[in-house]
Amino acid sequence: VQGLGLIDEVNAQDWEPLIEAFKDADNLGSLITPPDFDSEKLREQINNLEATSLMFRELVPALKGLLLQAELLKNKYWVVVANPPYMGSKSLNPIVKDFATKNYSDSKADLFAMFVERIMNVVLKGGFIGLMTPFTWMFLSSYEKLRKYILDNSTITSLIRPEYHAFFDAAYVPICSFTLYSEALAEYQGTFIDLNDFYGAEVQPVKALEAIQNPDCGYLYYAKSADFAKIPGSAIAYWVSDRVKQAFQLGMLKNLYSPKAGMSTTDNDQFLRRWFEVSFNNTIWKCHDSIQAKKTHEKWFPFNKGGGFRRWYGNNEYLVNWKKDGQDIKDYIAANPAKQVGGRIVNAEYFFQPGITWGDVTSSFPSFRLQNYGFIYGNRGPAVFSEKVELLAYLNSILVCKFLTVVNPTLTFNIGDIANLPIIELPENTCIKKLAKQAVKISQQDWNNFETSWDFQTHPLLRYNTPHLKEAFTNWENDSEIAFRELQKLEEENNRYWIEAYGLQDELTPEVPDEQITIRRAEKERDICSLISYAVGCMMGRYSIDKPGLIHAGQPFDPSLHHTFPADTDAIIPITDQAYFDDDIVNRFLEFLRIAYSPETLTENLEFIANALTLRNNESPQERIRRYFAQEFISDHIKTYKKRPIYWLFTSGKRQRAFGALIYLHRYSEDTLARIRTDYVLELQVKLDGEIDRAQQQLNNATSSATKRTATKRLKQLQEQQLELREYQAKLQNLADAKIKLDLDDGVAYNYTRFKGLVYESTNFKISELEKAAKWKLELLKKG
Repeated sequence: VQGLGLIDEVNAQDWEPLIEAFKDADNLGSLITPPDFDSEKLREQINNLEATSLMFRELVPALKGLLLQAELLKNKYWVVVANPPYMGSKSLNPIVKDFATKNYSDSKADLFAMFVERIMNVVLKGGFIGLMTPFTWMFLSSYEKLRKYILDNSTITSLIRPEYHAFFDAAYVPICSFTLYSEALAEYQGTFIDLNDFYGAEVQPVKALEAIQNPDCGYLYYAKSADFAKIPGSAIAYWVSDRVKQAFQLGMLKNLYSPKAGMSTTDNDQFLRRWFEVSFNNTIWKCHDSIQAKKTHEKWFPFNKGGGFRRWYGNNEYLVNWKKDGQDIKDYIAANPAKQVGGRIVNAEYFFQPGITWGDVTSSFPSFRLQNYGFIYGNRGPAVFSEKVELLAYLNSILVCKFLTVVNPTLTFNIGDIANLPIIELPENTCIKKLAKQAVKISQQDWNNFETSWDFQTHPLLRYNTPHLKEAFTNWENDSEIAFRELQKLEEENNRYWIEAYGLQDELTPEVPDEQITIRRAEKERDICSLISYAVGCMMGRYSIDKPGLIHAGQPFDPSLHHTFPADTDAIIPITDQAYFDDDIVNRFLEFLRIAYSPETLTENLEFIANALTLRNNESPQERIRRYFAQEFISDHIKTYKKRPIYWLFTSGKRQRAFGALIYLHRYSEDTLARIRTDYVLELQVKLDGEIDRAQQQLNNATSSATKRTATKRLKQLQEQQLELREYQAKLQNLADAKIKLDLDDGVAYNYTRFKGLVYESTNFKISELEKAAKWKLELLKKG
């Protein structure tokens, strides 16, 4: 512009607004709305420059190009057809992001949305628009203002929603194609075709044409754009019946109850733990309010993080560091300004209060659970605060599944979606109240049946006072099936009530398929493995046959609490391919079975367990159980405990498996490694020397080729085991001398990495992944 000021033939002030508008054209493109300008005047200046100024004639093409772009973008068109670019706001560069904030505040969530708004402003009244965009604009809350703008200023004349793989199988694209008429026609019915149920690119055009030719196909709909405004958030729910639309006129949940978002810690690896990682004594379980929380010295509080599909009760797995009213989290957020946007401590006045919670991200259907006193709510586990169990019954009904497909047909259900659910004033219906309480009771009993619940008492297969494990399993199988069917019956009765209350009998049926019942039925292999896990817990002192519930989880160890079946004195249990030690894990397991059931039924019960685990040909029950402990137990344990194991396998290697020993994290001490080395590894080396001598003698005495081959193979195996053991012993000694001290509050992710090279690692359980989760601790150590 300064340069143009030197040219007599051009008025710089006439060009300055255009040049300013197009200075970032390479970033903004046709999002630019040109300022007012006089085309004829600017064109005359260009012609004068071209005719009279030899010195500045080279500027003519640039000025002509600028004027042409401005004219094209200022024009109004009868028809615009486009497939605008897609890019979420987080990925925009600073130039585009700043431009979007200033010029496209209603559509800045994504680049495509800004183009939709821009295009609507360049079409003449009575003109048409044809677009292909992501279908997310149709229902997500971040596009609500854009939807209202579209509905207020235009009419959706047609829309096709293809299946995700509509282009080719490798593509997974959530798109839709639609046309708009650039005036709002209140009575016009648009045509909507939903191809989402038809997989693959080839079938999409076929089904689209079939719908056009046969409007009764079942996936073609007619809807008025004006009716979408009657739905909360103006969702483009073209499939919704008049009855459902009427339901949304009754009132919204947020007008009667208190749905609240939860807090974000900004660093879950640092501030969250699975409940079984830390010391039980350092956790407060049923705090009633913030006053009590501030007075307590405990660090960990139950934390609701949402979780998977589970109704009525459960998914209670996490703890949060809320010591001194969350001071550590507050300090961290204050010290990291860049994270303050995501780090929010909101609705703290609702902390610890009972409510109804859900996971905002699911893999299937929405599911709501009762939450008792004592929980802090996370951003992935928000809640509705009401003491009415009738509300829980409503939320877990098929109606809510139906209504949520209207306000947000995705697998994410945020606080706004729940707040906008249509709801009538809940009746004082004793039947529904009783139904909901019974459903909660059944689900709570199921959740507490297994040791991953902090309210677990004893294993289901030990409740029937029978020495026969097979009989115990049959009883458990019957009881769990009765509970399963009872819950299914309750859910169907619940659905029936709400369907009738809202008059949706023509659209919904009350049946609940088995796969939607979220309590567990008996499963022989899984339940036998969990019995084995419980037995290991008794060996470690975590549980006791004499007393229900958790016995030792960070508390001082008291052997008197384990009279009937003594816990291991050092919580180190060796696992080897032969019973080299008296406290070998298989020997201890046999002892557990004798005491928990009966010595007389030991053989029978061993066979039942081995068959449940699947026997190999010519394998004895004891051999199968030893193979399970040596090769399978630890991976099952890691899976059960969500990659935060409490029993750690110290192993000399996966190749020879010369030595293995389980230790219990909560009974670890600074001399644990030294005891593993002196009491087990060094002792095993001596025993292997004896085994090698015997194998050599057998080889020397062998007379047949088959005997020699067997003896040679065994000798080689023992020698390789001894070599593996020597190397392991050296590594073990180095760390044993360091006398590593563990802080349970640091969690498994960090503590486990401190024994890298000595402990079990697999493709599904990598120490490198744990190190990523423990990055917070490593950074603190670097800072001193």
